[in-house]
Amino acid sequence: GKMSKRKRQAEDEEEEEEKEEEEYEEDNEDEGKEAKAKQVGFISFFHKLQAEVSKEPDFESHSPIIRFFERKGSGSQQVYYTVHGEDALFIAKEYYRTFSALVYWGGTGDKSTDNQGLPTQFVSQSLYSTIIRDLLLHRRYRVYVYTQPKPNHPYKLTKKGSAGNIQDFEDVITESALDENIITMALQISRVNSQIEVGVAMIDLYTHTFTVVQFFDTFHFPILESVLIQTG
Repeated sequence: GKMSKRKRQAEDEEEEEEKEEEEYEEDNEDEGKEAKAKQVGFISFFHKLQAEVSKEPDFESHSPIIRFFERKGSGSQQVYYTVHGEDALFIAKEYYRTFSALVYWGGTGDKSTDNQGLPTQFVSQSLYSTIIRDLLLHRRYRVYVYTQPKPNHPYKLTKKGSAGNIQDFEDVITESALDENIITMALQISRVNSQIEVGVAMIDLYTHTFTVVQFFDTFHFPILESVLIQTG
């Protein structure tokens, strides 16, 4: 009586759990297939885009282009970006200082084969602002940003910038400028044969650069004053 009833109930619960697990796995498999299909479609678009840009007049004589693709996290409004191909390798090397975060879309992922896929680097909104400022103002690169008008619609070029044209990125540059120029400086002043010798060491926490300079100055320190003004 009671034992057989409990046994049947336990079997029913076990069957229900197995059914839910199978449905969950099928959903995940469907999502994986959908994501892979989107990646394959994007790769085709990206290669076509590269071919079109390379045909522009004087393409080789212009400064390099870094292309960002704006994306939104699933179920949220959080914006992030991706860069691909040679751009992804450049961003990983210069700003992340590692290739470990790279993913490869549309391939086997095996770096030892020719079909490893399209190198892809994800970029957060905060690092995006830092990179944009550095590319435009310091490296003097060109920057293109592509966005989707609606989900699953083709990407469109919506922002273009260069060292001489930063209008599309003024908001990003102004925002990141508030946090820049964190410079630590050390001075050493000594007298050498009746001359004033000045040694200056600076580290810029924004550009991650270290500068050392040494020069002779007068007692009024006009050269040192000029160095201080130039460094902001």
